[in-house]
Amino acid sequence: TDNTKLLRIETGIIAADGDSGKLDELDQVLEDSFAGIDNIDLIRIRARMAQGRSNFTDATKGWGRICSALKPAYGNKPTEQWWQGKFGQLYCWSQLKETRPAKVSHAIEVLQEDFNIPGFWAEKIAEIQKSEPLAK
Repeated sequence: TDNTKLLRIETGIIAADGDSGKLDELDQVLEDSFAGIDNIDLIRIRARMAQGRSNFTDATKGWGRICSALKPAYGNKPTEQWWQGKFGQLYCWSQLKETRPAKVSHAIEVLQEDFNIPGFWAEKIAEIQKSEPLAK
């Protein structure tokens, strides 16, 4: 099924750990199988692919598209997919050369004030504040 193929591509991207040859192969499978299709799952996988290639500009945009598409209505809790997107967006944004650590910390503090962040995502988001950017 398409979901199985997407899951295999996504786990392959994670396992590739930046290996451009493996990422090229997975990118080709993605394009051959899903060209012209644009849904939340594909946006996530393309964002993860950009992140795997250290293309943090495109990755930030992709994760941001997920957050925009799944933005919770006022008073509603964000979905698990939204939290994944928000984490990815913040992480990749924190890796951009032009992003100042103080801005990242401020964005995270605002997020923490505005939402009751689920435990797993609270830990992951807090790690962003503690980590050193890869690209700087």
